[in-house]
Amino acid sequence: MKRKIKFLIAISAAVMLLCALAVTASAQSSGQTGEVYFSVSGGVLNIFTTGTNKGATADYTSYASTPWSDQDFTSVKIGENVTGIGNYCFHNKTAIRSVELPSTLRRIGNYTFAGTSLSSVTLPEKLTDIGYGAFNNCKNLSLVFYNAKNCKTANGSNSIVIFGSPLKNVILGSTVQSIGDYMFAATSLTSVTLPDSVGKIGDGAFAQCASLATVGINSTSKLYSVGDRAFSKCTKLANISLPKMMTEIGDEAFASTAITSLNLTYHVTKIGADAFEGTNVTINTTTDAYACEYCKLYGVKYVANPASYGDIGTVTPSVEQYKFEDATVSRYNGKITIFVKFDSPLSKECVHVAYYNSNDRVVDYIILPAAEGMNLDHMYVYGNDISNAAYAKIFVWDSLETLRPVSQIKRVEITNKNS
Repeated sequence: MKRKIKFLIAISAAVMLLCALAVTASAQSSGQTGEVYFSVSGGVLNIFTTGTNKGATADYTSYASTPWSDQDFTSVKIGENVTGIGNYCFHNKTAIRSVELPSTLRRIGNYTFAGTSLSSVTLPEKLTDIGYGAFNNCKNLSLVFYNAKNCKTANGSNSIVIFGSPLKNVILGSTVQSIGDYMFAATSLTSVTLPDSVGKIGDGAFAQCASLATVGINSTSKLYSVGDRAFSKCTKLANISLPKMMTEIGDEAFASTAITSLNLTYHVTKIGADAFEGTNVTINTTTDAYACEYCKLYGVKYVANPASYGDIGTVTPSVEQYKFEDATVSRYNGKITIFVKFDSPLSKECVHVAYYNSNDRVVDYIILPAAEGMNLDHMYVYGNDISNAAYAKIFVWDSLETLRPVSQIKRVEITNKNS
Protein backbone atom coordinates (compact mmCIF):
# COMPACT_ATOMS: atom_id res chain seq x y z
CA MET A 1 0.00 0.00 0.00
CA LYS A 2 2.79 2.40 0.85
CA ARG A 3 4.49 1.70 -2.48
CA LYS A 4 1.24 2.50 -4.30
CA ILE A 5 0.87 5.78 -2.41
CA LYS A 6 4.46 6.72 -3.28
CA PHE A 7 3.78 5.85 -6.94
CA LEU A 8 0.66 8.04 -7.00
CA ILE A 9 2.54 10.89 -5.36
CA ALA A 10 5.26 10.58 -8.00
CA ILE A 11 2.69 10.69 -10.83
CA SER A 12 0.96 13.65 -9.20
CA ALA A 13 4.26 15.51 -8.88
CA ALA A 14 5.08 14.81 -12.52
CA VAL A 15 1.68 16.10 -13.64
CA MET A 16 2.11 19.23 -11.53
CA LEU A 17 5.57 19.78 -13.02
CA LEU A 18 4.24 19.44 -16.56
CA CYS A 19 1.41 21.88 -15.79
CA ALA A 20 3.89 24.33 -14.34
CA LEU A 21 6.07 24.03 -17.42
CA ALA A 22 3.02 24.55 -19.65
CA VAL A 23 2.00 27.64 -17.69
CA THR A 24 5.55 28.96 -17.89
CA ALA A 25 5.69 28.36 -21.65
CA SER A 26 2.30 30.00 -22.06
CA ALA A 27 3.43 33.02 -20.03
CA GLN A 28 6.48 33.39 -22.20
CA SER A 29 4.58 33.27 -25.49
CA SER A 30 1.68 35.56 -24.65
CA GLY A 31 0.86 38.49 -22.43
CA GLN A 32 0.10 42.20 -22.35
CA THR A 33 2.16 45.29 -23.19
CA GLY A 34 0.68 48.69 -22.55
CA GLU A 35 -2.92 48.75 -23.78
CA VAL A 36 -2.57 45.76 -26.12
CA TYR A 37 -1.80 42.04 -26.03
CA PHE A 38 0.77 39.84 -27.73
CA SER A 39 1.35 36.20 -28.58
CA VAL A 40 4.07 34.25 -30.38
CA SER A 41 3.15 31.43 -32.71
CA GLY A 42 4.88 29.83 -35.70
CA GLY A 43 7.72 32.35 -35.74
CA VAL A 44 5.32 35.31 -35.77
CA LEU A 45 4.89 37.87 -33.00
CA ASN A 46 1.29 39.08 -33.04
CA ILE A 47 0.35 42.33 -31.30
CA PHE A 48 -3.38 42.89 -31.09
CA THR A 49 -6.35 44.39 -29.26
CA THR A 50 -9.54 42.74 -28.09
CA GLY A 51 -12.78 43.44 -29.88
CA THR A 52 -12.95 46.96 -31.27
CA ASN A 53 -10.72 48.44 -28.57
CA LYS A 54 -7.81 50.61 -29.67
CA GLY A 55 -4.48 50.82 -27.93
CA ALA A 56 -0.69 51.06 -28.08
CA THR A 57 2.24 49.10 -26.73
CA ALA A 58 4.30 50.37 -23.85
CA ASP A 59 7.55 52.28 -24.36
CA TYR A 60 10.74 50.46 -23.38
CA THR A 61 14.29 51.52 -22.58
CA SER A 62 15.83 48.56 -24.45
CA TYR A 63 14.77 45.43 -26.30
CA ALA A 64 15.88 43.37 -23.29
CA SER A 65 13.14 44.98 -21.23
CA THR A 66 10.34 43.90 -23.59
CA PRO A 67 8.22 40.89 -22.55
CA TRP A 68 9.07 39.05 -25.80
CA SER A 69 12.85 39.51 -25.63
CA ASP A 70 13.48 35.80 -25.02
CA GLN A 71 11.13 34.61 -27.78
CA ASP A 72 12.06 33.25 -31.22
CA PHE A 73 10.28 34.95 -34.15
CA THR A 74 11.23 36.35 -37.54
CA SER A 75 8.04 38.24 -38.41
CA VAL A 76 5.92 40.84 -36.63
CA LYS A 77 2.23 41.36 -37.33
CA ILE A 78 0.59 44.41 -35.79
CA GLY A 79 -3.19 43.98 -35.76
CA GLU A 80 -5.85 46.50 -36.73
CA ASN A 81 -6.84 48.96 -33.96
CA VAL A 82 -3.26 49.08 -32.66
CA THR A 83 -2.35 52.78 -32.75
CA GLY A 84 1.23 52.85 -31.52
CA ILE A 85 4.45 50.83 -31.28
CA GLY A 86 6.66 52.02 -28.45
CA ASN A 87 10.32 52.91 -28.10
CA TYR A 88 12.88 50.10 -28.57
CA CYS A 89 10.18 47.43 -29.09
CA PHE A 90 12.33 45.56 -31.65
CA HIS A 91 15.66 47.36 -31.38
CA ASN A 92 18.54 45.22 -32.71
CA LYS A 93 16.34 42.12 -33.06
CA THR A 94 18.29 41.02 -36.15
CA ALA A 95 16.09 37.96 -36.71
CA ILE A 96 13.13 40.15 -37.79
CA ARG A 97 12.82 40.03 -41.59
CA SER A 98 9.29 41.32 -42.14
CA VAL A 99 6.66 43.47 -40.45
CA GLU A 100 2.99 44.12 -41.21
CA LEU A 101 1.65 47.46 -39.99
CA PRO A 102 -2.09 48.25 -39.64
CA SER A 103 -4.00 51.13 -41.22
CA THR A 104 -4.77 52.39 -37.70
CA LEU A 105 -1.13 52.96 -36.75
CA ARG A 106 -0.32 56.55 -35.74
CA ARG A 107 3.00 56.31 -33.91
CA ILE A 108 6.31 54.47 -34.23
CA GLY A 109 8.64 55.18 -31.31
CA ASN A 110 12.35 55.89 -30.98
CA TYR A 111 14.60 53.15 -32.45
CA THR A 112 11.58 50.83 -32.70
CA PHE A 113 12.84 48.84 -35.72
CA ALA A 114 16.48 49.97 -35.69
CA GLY A 115 18.99 47.20 -36.34
CA THR A 116 16.44 44.69 -37.66
CA SER A 117 16.79 42.76 -40.94
CA LEU A 118 13.77 44.30 -42.68
CA SER A 119 14.17 44.51 -46.45
CA SER A 120 11.03 46.59 -47.03
CA VAL A 121 8.34 48.36 -45.04
CA THR A 122 4.99 49.98 -45.80
CA LEU A 123 4.16 53.05 -43.70
CA PRO A 124 0.38 53.57 -43.47
CA GLU A 125 -1.55 56.73 -44.32
CA LYS A 126 -2.62 57.65 -40.76
CA LEU A 127 0.91 57.51 -39.35
CA THR A 128 1.58 60.92 -37.77
CA ASP A 129 4.72 60.43 -35.64
CA ILE A 130 8.02 58.62 -36.18
CA GLY A 131 10.63 58.78 -33.43
CA TYR A 132 14.41 59.09 -33.40
CA GLY A 133 16.16 56.55 -35.61
CA ALA A 134 13.08 54.37 -35.98
CA PHE A 135 14.70 52.42 -38.86
CA ASN A 136 18.37 53.23 -38.33
CA ASN A 137 21.01 50.64 -39.16
CA CYS A 138 18.62 48.33 -41.01
CA LYS A 139 21.31 46.79 -43.20
CA ASN A 140 18.87 45.11 -45.60
CA LEU A 141 16.30 47.90 -45.95
CA SER A 142 16.15 48.77 -49.65
CA LEU A 143 12.50 49.72 -50.26
CA VAL A 144 9.98 51.93 -48.41
CA PHE A 145 6.35 52.34 -49.45
CA TYR A 146 5.58 55.70 -47.88
CA ASN A 147 1.86 56.45 -47.56
CA ALA A 148 1.88 58.64 -44.43
CA LYS A 149 -0.25 61.67 -45.27
CA ASN A 150 1.21 64.11 -42.74
CA CYS A 151 3.88 62.55 -40.57
CA LYS A 152 6.08 64.47 -38.15
CA THR A 153 9.50 63.31 -37.06
CA ALA A 154 11.56 64.12 -34.01
CA ASN A 155 13.13 67.41 -35.06
CA GLY A 156 16.86 67.92 -35.39
CA SER A 157 19.72 66.67 -37.55
CA ASN A 158 20.51 63.93 -35.02
CA SER A 159 17.05 62.42 -35.44
CA ILE A 160 17.49 60.89 -38.91
CA VAL A 161 14.75 58.28 -39.27
CA ILE A 162 16.55 55.90 -41.65
CA PHE A 163 20.33 55.94 -41.27
CA GLY A 164 23.02 53.50 -42.26
CA SER A 165 20.71 51.51 -44.53
CA PRO A 166 21.10 50.75 -48.26
CA LEU A 167 17.71 52.36 -48.99
CA LYS A 168 17.58 53.00 -52.75
CA ASN A 169 13.86 53.14 -53.47
CA VAL A 170 11.01 55.14 -51.96
CA ILE A 171 7.52 54.96 -53.45
CA LEU A 172 5.33 57.81 -52.23
CA GLY A 173 1.56 57.31 -52.07
CA SER A 174 -0.84 59.56 -53.97
CA THR A 175 -2.25 61.15 -50.79
CA VAL A 176 1.05 62.16 -49.15
CA GLN A 177 0.92 65.87 -48.29
CA SER A 178 4.21 66.40 -46.47
CA ILE A 179 7.56 64.71 -45.93
CA GLY A 180 8.85 64.95 -42.38
CA ASP A 181 12.16 66.43 -41.23
CA TYR A 182 15.19 64.22 -42.02
CA MET A 183 12.85 61.41 -43.11
CA PHE A 184 15.11 60.08 -45.90
CA ALA A 185 18.34 61.92 -45.09
CA ALA A 186 21.70 60.20 -45.62
CA THR A 187 20.21 57.23 -47.50
CA SER A 188 21.31 55.69 -50.80
CA LEU A 189 18.38 57.02 -52.85
CA THR A 190 19.21 57.62 -56.49
CA SER A 191 15.85 59.07 -57.51
CA VAL A 192 12.51 60.04 -56.03
CA THR A 193 9.21 61.08 -57.62
CA LEU A 194 6.90 63.36 -55.68
CA PRO A 195 3.16 62.92 -56.20
CA ASP A 196 1.24 66.13 -56.95
CA SER A 197 -0.30 65.97 -53.47
CA VAL A 198 2.97 66.81 -51.67
CA GLY A 199 2.83 70.41 -50.49
CA LYS A 200 5.80 70.54 -48.11
CA ILE A 201 9.24 68.96 -47.94
CA GLY A 202 10.55 69.11 -44.36
CA ASP A 203 13.92 70.26 -43.05
CA GLY A 204 16.72 67.98 -44.20
CA ALA A 205 14.24 65.51 -45.70
CA PHE A 206 16.73 64.38 -48.38
CA ALA A 207 19.92 65.96 -46.99
CA GLN A 208 23.22 64.16 -47.62
CA CYS A 209 21.72 61.75 -50.14
CA ALA A 210 24.98 61.67 -52.08
CA SER A 211 23.58 59.42 -54.84
CA LEU A 212 20.33 61.33 -55.39
CA ALA A 213 20.44 62.51 -59.01
CA THR A 214 16.76 62.83 -59.99
CA VAL A 215 13.82 64.47 -58.23
CA GLY A 216 10.60 64.22 -60.22
CA ILE A 217 8.19 67.13 -59.67
CA ASN A 218 5.29 67.80 -62.03
CA SER A 219 4.31 71.31 -63.11
CA THR A 220 0.89 70.54 -61.58
CA SER A 221 2.44 69.79 -58.19
CA LYS A 222 0.99 71.48 -55.08
CA LEU A 223 4.49 71.80 -53.63
CA TYR A 224 4.86 75.23 -52.02
CA SER A 225 7.61 74.82 -49.41
CA VAL A 226 11.11 73.30 -49.40
CA GLY A 227 12.54 73.25 -45.86
CA ASP A 228 15.94 74.15 -44.45
CA ARG A 229 18.71 71.89 -45.84
CA ALA A 230 16.07 69.77 -47.60
CA PHE A 231 18.50 68.80 -50.41
CA SER A 232 21.75 70.02 -48.87
CA LYS A 233 24.83 68.00 -49.91
CA CYS A 234 22.97 66.04 -52.58
CA THR A 235 26.09 66.39 -54.66
CA LYS A 236 24.76 64.56 -57.74
CA LEU A 237 21.54 66.54 -57.96
CA ALA A 238 22.04 68.65 -61.10
CA ASN A 239 18.48 69.40 -62.21
CA ILE A 240 15.23 70.12 -60.44
CA SER A 241 12.09 71.88 -61.65
CA LEU A 242 10.04 73.66 -59.02
CA PRO A 243 6.33 74.27 -59.69
CA LYS A 244 4.99 77.73 -60.47
CA MET A 245 3.18 77.91 -57.12
CA MET A 246 6.33 77.40 -55.04
CA THR A 247 6.40 80.12 -52.36
CA GLU A 248 9.23 79.42 -49.88
CA ILE A 249 12.73 77.94 -49.91
CA GLY A 250 14.54 77.35 -46.62
CA ASP A 251 18.07 78.05 -45.40
CA GLU A 252 20.71 76.01 -47.30
CA ALA A 253 17.88 74.16 -49.06
CA PHE A 254 19.98 73.42 -52.16
CA ALA A 255 23.45 74.09 -50.73
CA SER A 256 26.30 71.96 -52.11
CA THR A 257 24.26 70.49 -54.95
CA ALA A 258 25.21 70.31 -58.65
CA ILE A 259 22.24 72.46 -59.75
CA THR A 260 23.26 74.99 -62.41
CA SER A 261 19.89 76.47 -63.37
CA LEU A 262 16.65 77.07 -61.50
CA ASN A 263 13.44 78.90 -62.42
CA LEU A 264 11.79 80.93 -59.66
CA THR A 265 8.57 82.87 -60.26
CA TYR A 266 7.28 85.93 -58.46
CA HIS A 267 5.25 83.57 -56.24
CA VAL A 268 8.42 82.79 -54.27
CA THR A 269 8.25 85.28 -51.39
CA LYS A 270 10.77 83.69 -49.01
CA ILE A 271 14.30 82.36 -49.67
CA GLY A 272 16.47 81.44 -46.70
CA ALA A 273 20.10 82.32 -46.04
CA ASP A 274 22.68 80.43 -48.14
CA ALA A 275 19.93 78.54 -49.97
CA PHE A 276 22.34 78.01 -52.91
CA GLU A 277 25.67 78.14 -51.07
CA GLY A 278 28.38 76.06 -52.75
CA THR A 279 26.57 75.83 -56.09
CA ASN A 280 27.12 77.38 -59.50
CA VAL A 281 23.43 78.03 -60.03
CA THR A 282 21.89 80.74 -62.19
CA ILE A 283 18.41 81.80 -61.11
CA ASN A 284 15.96 82.54 -63.91
CA THR A 285 13.34 84.96 -62.64
CA THR A 286 11.56 88.25 -63.38
CA THR A 287 12.29 91.82 -62.37
CA ASP A 288 9.19 92.01 -60.16
CA ALA A 289 10.10 88.84 -58.21
CA TYR A 290 11.58 88.62 -54.73
CA ALA A 291 14.10 86.14 -56.13
CA CYS A 292 15.65 88.96 -58.16
CA GLU A 293 16.33 91.04 -55.03
CA TYR A 294 17.56 87.96 -53.17
CA CYS A 295 20.14 87.20 -55.85
CA LYS A 296 21.45 90.75 -55.70
CA LEU A 297 21.75 90.58 -51.92
CA TYR A 298 23.50 87.19 -51.76
CA GLY A 299 25.56 87.51 -54.93
CA VAL A 300 23.79 84.65 -56.70
CA LYS A 301 23.94 84.69 -60.50
CA TYR A 302 20.61 85.47 -62.09
CA VAL A 303 18.78 86.38 -65.28
CA ALA A 304 15.81 88.70 -64.73
CA ASN A 305 13.25 88.67 -67.52
CA PRO A 306 10.69 91.47 -67.96
CA ALA A 307 8.12 91.75 -65.17
CA SER A 308 5.47 89.06 -65.20
CA TYR A 309 2.80 91.45 -63.96
CA GLY A 310 0.96 88.75 -62.15
CA ASP A 311 0.00 86.46 -65.01
CA ILE A 312 -1.98 83.70 -63.33
CA GLY A 313 -2.38 81.47 -66.38
CA THR A 314 -4.41 78.41 -65.45
CA VAL A 315 -3.97 78.44 -61.68
CA THR A 316 -6.10 75.83 -59.94
CA PRO A 317 -6.68 75.64 -56.19
CA SER A 318 -5.57 72.72 -54.04
CA VAL A 319 -8.51 73.53 -51.76
CA GLU A 320 -11.45 75.58 -52.99
CA GLN A 321 -12.38 77.60 -49.90
CA TYR A 322 -14.20 80.45 -51.67
CA LYS A 323 -16.63 80.72 -54.55
CA PHE A 324 -17.63 83.86 -56.41
CA GLU A 325 -21.26 84.89 -56.00
CA ASP A 326 -20.82 88.07 -58.02
CA ALA A 327 -18.13 89.87 -60.02
CA THR A 328 -18.92 93.04 -61.97
CA VAL A 329 -16.77 95.77 -63.54
CA SER A 330 -17.29 99.48 -64.18
CA ARG A 331 -15.19 102.55 -65.02
CA TYR A 332 -15.04 105.87 -63.25
CA ASN A 333 -13.05 108.56 -65.08
CA GLY A 334 -11.16 105.91 -66.96
CA LYS A 335 -10.26 103.92 -63.83
CA ILE A 336 -11.51 100.38 -63.58
CA THR A 337 -13.48 99.32 -60.51
CA ILE A 338 -14.29 95.64 -59.93
CA PHE A 339 -16.83 94.53 -57.33
CA VAL A 340 -16.46 90.94 -56.07
CA LYS A 341 -18.64 89.02 -53.66
CA PHE A 342 -17.87 85.60 -52.15
CA ASP A 343 -19.95 82.85 -50.61
CA SER A 344 -18.20 83.34 -47.23
CA PRO A 345 -16.22 86.19 -45.57
CA LEU A 346 -12.48 86.65 -46.13
CA SER A 347 -10.24 86.96 -43.08
CA LYS A 348 -6.50 87.04 -43.90
CA GLU A 349 -6.76 86.12 -47.59
CA CYS A 350 -6.03 88.43 -50.52
CA VAL A 351 -7.68 89.02 -53.89
CA HIS A 352 -5.57 88.91 -57.05
CA VAL A 353 -6.77 90.74 -60.15
CA ALA A 354 -4.80 90.47 -63.40
CA TYR A 355 -5.79 92.71 -66.33
CA TYR A 356 -5.39 91.37 -69.89
CA ASN A 357 -5.50 93.07 -73.27
CA SER A 358 -7.26 91.71 -76.36
CA ASN A 359 -4.11 89.72 -77.22
CA ASP A 360 -4.32 87.87 -73.88
CA ARG A 361 -1.24 89.57 -72.45
CA VAL A 362 -1.18 90.94 -68.90
CA VAL A 363 -1.04 94.74 -68.79
CA ASP A 364 -1.34 95.24 -65.02
CA TYR A 365 -2.21 93.41 -61.82
CA ILE A 366 -3.24 94.10 -58.22
CA ILE A 367 -2.97 91.90 -55.11
CA LEU A 368 -5.26 93.30 -52.42
CA PRO A 369 -5.24 91.80 -48.90
CA ALA A 370 -8.46 91.54 -46.93
CA ALA A 371 -8.69 93.85 -43.95
CA GLU A 372 -7.60 91.81 -40.92
CA GLY A 373 -10.55 90.92 -38.71
CA MET A 374 -13.21 92.61 -40.85
CA ASN A 375 -14.51 89.32 -42.28
CA LEU A 376 -16.16 90.95 -45.29
CA ASP A 377 -17.71 88.79 -48.00
CA HIS A 378 -17.30 91.47 -50.66
CA MET A 379 -14.61 93.87 -51.89
CA TYR A 380 -14.12 96.76 -54.29
CA VAL A 381 -10.88 96.62 -56.29
CA TYR A 382 -9.91 100.01 -57.70
CA GLY A 383 -7.60 99.73 -60.69
CA ASN A 384 -5.42 102.19 -62.54
CA ASP A 385 -6.15 103.97 -65.81
CA ILE A 386 -5.82 100.88 -68.00
CA SER A 387 -7.22 101.92 -71.34
CA ASN A 388 -6.20 98.75 -73.19
CA ALA A 389 -7.63 96.21 -70.69
CA ALA A 390 -10.15 93.89 -72.34
CA TYR A 391 -10.87 91.56 -69.44
CA ALA A 392 -9.69 90.62 -65.96
CA LYS A 393 -9.06 87.35 -64.16
CA ILE A 394 -9.75 87.27 -60.43
CA PHE A 395 -9.02 84.72 -57.73
CA VAL A 396 -8.15 84.44 -54.03
CA TRP A 397 -4.80 83.63 -52.36
CA ASP A 398 -4.80 82.12 -48.87
CA SER A 399 -2.42 84.86 -47.62
CA LEU A 400 0.31 87.22 -48.77
CA GLU A 401 2.92 85.02 -47.06
CA THR A 402 2.21 81.71 -48.79
CA LEU A 403 0.25 82.73 -51.93
CA ARG A 404 -1.66 79.49 -52.36
CA PRO A 405 -4.82 79.69 -54.50
CA VAL A 406 -8.05 78.92 -52.63
CA SER A 407 -10.64 79.73 -55.30
CA GLN A 408 -11.24 79.09 -58.96
CA ILE A 409 -10.46 81.85 -61.48
CA LYS A 410 -13.29 84.24 -62.28
CA ARG A 411 -13.15 86.09 -65.61
CA VAL A 412 -14.95 89.41 -66.15
CA GLU A 413 -15.15 91.39 -69.38
CA ILE A 414 -14.15 95.07 -69.37
CA THR A 415 -15.91 97.62 -71.50
CA ASN A 416 -14.49 101.03 -72.38
CA LYS A 417 -17.66 102.84 -71.44
CA ASN A 418 -17.37 105.26 -68.51
CA SER A 419 -19.96 104.97 -65.74
